[in-house]
Amino acid sequence: VDKSVIGSYIRLFEPLVIKALKQYTVTSSLDLQCQVLALLAQLIQLRVNYCLLDSDQIFIGFVIKQFEFIEEGQIRNSELLI
Repeated sequence: VDKSVIGSYIRLFEPLVIKALKQYTVTSSLDLQCQVLALLAQLIQLRVNYCLLDSDQIFIGFVIKQFEFIEEGQIRNSELLI
């Protein structure tokens, strides 16, 4: 399979992934956050580098802060995220 063809298909989904990352950081819906994490896990398994889509590291910073809140017991039903 031609890698450039695969790359063009992946680029088609970039706006969706960017929107998902933004939605994750502005919602309190654990269901939505779980779906975004599942999407990212799938992309990682496909070896898609999503770091370029979060160049300001807003998403990863949010997730790290969220883990701090989980450790402090401030997020209910946190086992859904983990």
